[in-house]
Amino acid sequence: MSTNIKVIRYTSVLSGILAILTYLISLNIAFEWFDWNWFSNSFMLTIFGGAFASMLVVLICEIQKYLENKRLSEDVLFAHVGYVYAHLYVIETNLKRQLENKKETVYKELIRNNLENLKQEIEIIRSIDYTRFSKKNKFVLRNKNFSNWLMTDFSQFVSEGAYLAIAVNTDQIGNMIATGTQENVTSTSPYTSVVITKLIRRTADMLSIVDDYGKFIDDSCNNRYVWELKKISVEKVVDIEFADIDDYIKEK
Repeated sequence: MSTNIKVIRYTSVLSGILAILTYLISLNIAFEWFDWNWFSNSFMLTIFGGAFASMLVVLICEIQKYLENKRLSEDVLFAHVGYVYAHLYVIETNLKRQLENKKETVYKELIRNNLENLKQEIEIIRSIDYTRFSKKNKFVLRNKNFSNWLMTDFSQFVSEGAYLAIAVNTDQIGNMIATGTQENVTSTSPYTSVVITKLIRRTADMLSIVDDYGKFIDDSCNNRYVWELKKISVEKVVDIEFADIDDYIKEK
């Protein structure tokens, strides 16, 4: 989009200059202000008029391209903000389920894939070239703040996710020292329980910010995405309760 804006500004100025020159030559032909024996007014009118018409076509095409790229950038931005929300919701749900099911084993890879995907989403969102003609545009400023947040607090949160694997390993070592056996680590294990609780709290904060930004994008685009439905669809998929595996196998 930034390239489109530069071209639009350049062609707008050039079109204006050519339009003025064409108009002045037309007036000169009508009122004969200057008599250039060595230059034909008609020839100059043809040259500048043709250049103006060509530049105007380029300007119109660039404006159309800018509008298309603007909508595409908004679509891509909204989609990836939705992916960030989805991965965060999966992390929060999995961690909460571990706390609720205290006897289930906590695996150190529980949220690893989601964290890796979030790292990719950070780079994708920051690479989206979303600009407007005014740098003080509300959407541009909000998007810049969101991108900065992704690189600071959000990136810190993604890094903190690694503590779950560290906590599980630490509790496994503790089990070996205490009992001589590698017992399963659960959400009641000393280090793992604290880390899970802290990550749930941090994830809730992240979800709130992403939720607010997703709603902002939707409101700024005349609600063409329906953010609330996007959230509901994500939550329904993640919150699905699976039947017992034996019951599922028996079903026809």
